[in-house]
Parts: sequence; C-alpha cells; structure tokens
Amino acid sequence: MTLVCFTTSILTVLLIVYAAASRNNTTTPGRYREYNELTAVIGSEISIPCNVTPAMTDDQVTLILWYRGESGNPIYSVDTRQVHGVAPKKNANKQLQDRATFNITRTQANLNIKPAKENDGGEYRCRVDFRRSRTMNSVMKVIIVVPPKNLTIRDGKNNTLSGVIGPFEEKATVSLVCEASGGRPTPSLSWWKGSTLLDDSFTTLGRGLVKNELVLINLQREDLLATLTCQASNTNLTVPVSKSVTIDLSLSPQEVRIVTPRRPLSSGEVLEVVCQTFGSRPPARLSWWIGQESLNTLAKETVSGDGNATVSRLQFRPTSEEHGKFLICKAHNPETPDSALEDKWELNIYFPPQLSLALGASQQYEHIREGSDVYFDCNIQANPPVTSVSWKLHSRPLEHQPAAGIIIRNHSLLLQSVGRRHRGKYQCLATNTEGEGVSEEAELMVQFSPVCISGQKRAYAVAKHEEVNVTCEVDADPDDIQFRWMFNNTSETIDIITFTSSATQSIASYVPRSKMDYGTLSCWGRNSIGVQRQPCVFSIVPAGPPDPLQNCTLVSFSATSFVVNCTQGVEDGGMKPKFHLIAVSMREGKDSKNVSLVNDQPQFLVRGLNPGTTYELVMYASNAKGRSTTIELLATTLYRAERRTG
Repeated sequence: MTLVCFTTSILTVLLIVYAAASRNNTTTPGRYREYNELTAVIGSEISIPCNVTPAMTDDQVTLILWYRGESGNPIYSVDTRQVHGVAPKKNANKQLQDRATFNITRTQANLNIKPAKENDGGEYRCRVDFRRSRTMNSVMKVIIVVPPKNLTIRDGKNNTLSGVIGPFEEKATVSLVCEASGGRPTPSLSWWKGSTLLDDSFTTLGRGLVKNELVLINLQREDLLATLTCQASNTNLTVPVSKSVTIDLSLSPQEVRIVTPRRPLSSGEVLEVVCQTFGSRPPARLSWWIGQESLNTLAKETVSGDGNATVSRLQFRPTSEEHGKFLICKAHNPETPDSALEDKWELNIYFPPQLSLALGASQQYEHIREGSDVYFDCNIQANPPVTSVSWKLHSRPLEHQPAAGIIIRNHSLLLQSVGRRHRGKYQCLATNTEGEGVSEEAELMVQFSPVCISGQKRAYAVAKHEEVNVTCEVDADPDDIQFRWMFNNTSETIDIITFTSSATQSIASYVPRSKMDYGTLSCWGRNSIGVQRQPCVFSIVPAGPPDPLQNCTLVSFSATSFVVNCTQGVEDGGMKPKFHLIAVSMREGKDSKNVSLVNDQPQFLVRGLNPGTTYELVMYASNAKGRSTTIELLATTLYRAERRTG
C-alpha cells in the first residue's frame, strides 16, 4: 500500500515538472513530425493526429500533452504511465469540456473534438514523452470552415427572387445578382444551369459580402423552365450552399395555319374553317379577319390540355363582296407585344352574275333626243364568267335586229336612231353556273316632238249652229307644247284661233254654220325638239241617227236562248251608238216571255225564253240624235230534247 502511494506521488511530481518545463520552453527540443493542415467544418468532428511512434522499439509513451497556439498550458493531457490497476489519466481544459475524446494505437494518437466551433481553429502541438527516447513534438494547423450564412438572388431592380421568375419575353436580357454573406474563408460564388457552369466570377464587397452577377442575353425558347443555381462554396468538405430560380418565358406562337383545304366557295354556302397555332406560352389567342372586319363572333376557340396548341373553328358564310379578299387567321400571345403571326386565304367566291346598266359615257337618261344613237353597257360581276347575256324591254325579250336598229354585241346594246317607241325600262340578264342575274330596270327617256295619241275621239257629229269642243291630245317630251289648229274642207283651209291649251292637250271650239263648215280639223304641236310630223285629224260631220244594223244572223239557239250577231252600219251619226234587241213571244198566254236588251256591241245573247216558242226579233241602233230603222227576224226556240247551231 505504501509503495503504491509513493509511486503516485512521484508521478504527480513528474507531471508538474513537465508542465513547468513546457511553460518555460514550449519548443522543447525533440523530434517534430510536421502535418500540413487539417480543415474541418464548423459543427463537424476534428480529429487531430499525433505521432506516438518511439525511436526505439522497446520504448513506451509516458505522457502526451496537447497545446493550442502560443499558450503554455496544455488543453488536453494523457498520462500513460501505468500503475497496476489504474487506467491512463486524461484531462481536458475548460474550453474543450466534454467535446474532446482521445484514442491511441501503437503508432498514432488522435485528439477528437466534436462538435467543432468557430474558435477551434489554430495551431495545435502534440508533445509526446517516452520512457527512454527523446521527447517528440508534432504540429498541426487546424482550419475551421464557416459556411455562408445567407444566399440571396436579386434582379436588376434589387427585387428578391425565388422559385419561378418571369415570365420574360424571348430575346430578353435578364440580370440576376447572387449575394452571399458570412462564411470563413470567403466563399466563391458560381452560377450553374444544371451541371453546366455558366459563370464563376465573383466580387468581394467587404463586410463579409460576395457578389456574382449573371447576365442572360437573348433568352431563347430552350431556356423555358431552365433552373439556374447560384452556389456558394468555401470548402469541398460539404455540399455548397445553393439557391435556385426557374426561368419562365412568354413565348410567341411558332406557327399559325388555316388547315381547311382551300377551294372555290359558293356565295351563301356555310363552311367551317379551322385554324390552329402552336408554341405559344401562355396559349395563343386566335382571331379572324377580312380586311378590317372582325369575324370573331362567328368563331369558337379551344386550347389543348398542355396549352401548346390553340384551335379556332369559324362558321363562315362567304358573300360575293369578299371575292378576291383575304380571310386572315391571326395568332398572338396576349402577354407578348408584336408577337402576332397570320395565315391568309385568298378567297375565290363563286356567285351568280351581279348586273348594272349604264349608258354611254357622254349620255344621260333624261337628255336623249330622238334620232340619237343610244349605247347601253351591261356591267357584269360574276364568278365564274357568264355563259350568256340577254336583254329585255318592258320585261319582254329584246332580239338582235340590225335592220330595226337594235344591235346586241357581247355585253352591250346599241339602239340606232331612237324614238318614242324606244322609251321604256331596259334590263340585261346574264347566266353562269351559279345561276341567273338580272339588272335593275333602267328607264330610257327619249325626248321627241309631239305625236298624236291613239284612241282619242276622231269624229264629232254637230248640228248647224251648234258649238262643239274638239280635244286634241299629243304625247311629247318635253311637254312645253305650242298648238296650231286648221280647218279643211273640199275648197279651203283656214286657221282656227279659238282654242285653249294645257301641257299636252288643246281644245278647239268650233261652230258649223253652213254645209261648207263640215270637214276636218287638224292640230299640230311644237316643242323644243321639233314640230309634230303628222297632225291629229278630227272629222266634223252633221249630227243624225246612226245607220241601221246589217247582216243580222241567228248563230245558235236552244230551248230557252239564242244568239244573234249583227254588224254596225256605215255611219254612226257622229257619236257612239247603242244597239237594241226586242224579242216578242208569238204565243198567247200568261206564261209568255218578252225580252229587251241594250248592248254596246251589235251582238245579243237572249236568254230566259220559253221552249218551243216563236219570237219576233226587232233590232235597231240609236244615239243622242235618234234611232235607225229596225231589222226584224223570226226565231223559234227548240223543245227540251233539241239543240241546234246555225
């Protein structure tokens, strides 16, 4: 027991001596085995080696002391001098506390510090004492790496960025600034696109700040959703600190195309026209146009599930006015100015002929004089071209008649030496495979000298000393007419001055006083075009009853009716006569029937008669001056079973 206590006292004295010697000379002579450097990351484990191999094979380590920096006090010690039943003694100073451990093999001992702290860096010296060999020192420089604390990505306007950034337009230039703060040693900053290094240049700003600015020039479609990573690294012992952003782009449409087969279209035909576009982000919008006219209200748009394709379907009803124009489908990205693409379809529209009439360039409808040549041109718009052209006047076909001055050539109509007969409404007609077209009516107004109107009263029956008003009507254009009247008999011609005129009508007052005052009155008109060529002639005849009827004949008869036809006498007494028939039954009795008729024409249908009865027919003509002599016939109706036609 005593021996044990004595031995322990000697060991204590030796440690004190060694410590004092160390304080007096921290570079105690001995062998140094230099290690270069040892790098560890804050928070990791530091394993500082110490060579404990003795110079002599039969030697042993007795004491290991660890020093840090210039301090003469050991931070850790291991006393390996063995005492029976006692393990080596290990001591750590307050700085290491319970972070230090020690392990030893025959050739090397390691001081392990975990976790490493920022102030654990520096020069560590391991001193090893042997029983017999000289003391040996080894030095290790420990570097503690502190990773960067913060990593920030900003844009050119100093806005902090993260996640998906943008969207940016194609061909845009984007500036991304990566800043790292903290860390020892100063970290390096680099930009990566996937595994490709983009930029490893950086600038140290001081105060622990490092910056790397990446400028992306002319962004392309391939950069869509590319991930750009900024890495900050000051050691290869750990994964670099990193931060990433993903590029979003607004992409213009790559293509727009009208996919409907292009063919001639018929006017009024309803057709679905399909247009599609690809490659836009966000999805492109499609619009339809003809010139400046939008057709979007007639279209329906759909977008594919992945947003890459947009399809628009237009319900299109073409018109003839759109022939030769372009149907345009435009694709544009609403987020990207000036991104529009378009596809055009030049429309070939089939339509029936559209016609209009026009006079020759030097002519006007209302100022054409009789005797002029008039040229009509049928202006035709048709697709396909017309196969036939025809003309109408007053809705009746007009034929090519050169002898009559009507000449039709191609799309034109020539009227030679026009007169009153050429007045009226003209039309041209044309046909193609789409149908027939008809022009609007063009009314030709030919200015002509006065002509006598047909159908007016031409004979006047007048008694002596009776005044008669004779009306003369003419047609003329213009109607600024001056009239002239003349009387003519077998022996003389005299002017009549007692007349009044208004526009196209003149009324002459005439009184025959003797037999020589009966004859003809003639009137002429004159306007700015010329003098009436043929006068209007009126007969002045003595007033009297009409001549008797002539050629009265039974043409058919039945049991209750018969028909009598006569002809009018030569003279009507100067006025329009009436024609009379009286049928008197020759049967006596209450049931006998008599019939009386008055007609404007000398034909009579007598009905409501008794069957099998003979009638006496009395016929004559009358006017205001009296009646003619009578014509008498006998006619017998048939019995019920008979029917005859004369």
